[in-house]
Amino acid sequence: RHNTAALDRATFDNIYVPFDCNSTIATFSTPTDSSPESVGTVTVTIPLTAAATVNGTYTVTVANGLGVTYGGGNDYTTVPAVVANTITVPVAIGATALSFDIVVNDELLNEADEVITFTITGSSAGLFIGPANSYVQTIVNNDATPTIILATVSVNAVESAGTVNFQLNITPAATAAGSATIFVSNG
Repeated sequence: RHNTAALDRATFDNIYVPFDCNSTIATFSTPTDSSPESVGTVTVTIPLTAAATVNGTYTVTVANGLGVTYGGGNDYTTVPAVVANTITVPVAIGATALSFDIVVNDELLNEADEVITFTITGSSAGLFIGPANSYVQTIVNNDATPTIILATVSVNAVESAGTVNFQLNITPAATAAGSATIFVSNG
């Protein structure tokens, strides 16, 4: 352990440490996480290496993966909100961690898992960014592709019987209109 004055820097075994040992440095505690689409809210916590000695902000840049859409009624929102692909997270004097929420929309679309990357890209004076500055959240899809099952497996009818109805079951229930093609063969 090394104690320095508030603005001192340190050299250990000829390795220069550019931050004073009491600096407020933000780093993600884990580089990745995943949650089911039904999770509701994911709170992302960013620990600070020391209690903040100034009021300020950190800027977190957001990059949506392929097919991921931000906004109400889409895949997710955040608190604080994303504005121009960034989240501004406030820091109060004495804070030892930051956090923001990812609010996941459990829509009924069968789609690929959704990947969102959050990167700490900026900070106010007196606040620093550590080396573990990226975090990837994967929203795991929980929707299944509807399957059509022929409930009527056999029908015997004479040619003059007219219309014959067949029962089809769709499991799980379809969430959007669609179509299916049924091939009939003589047998």
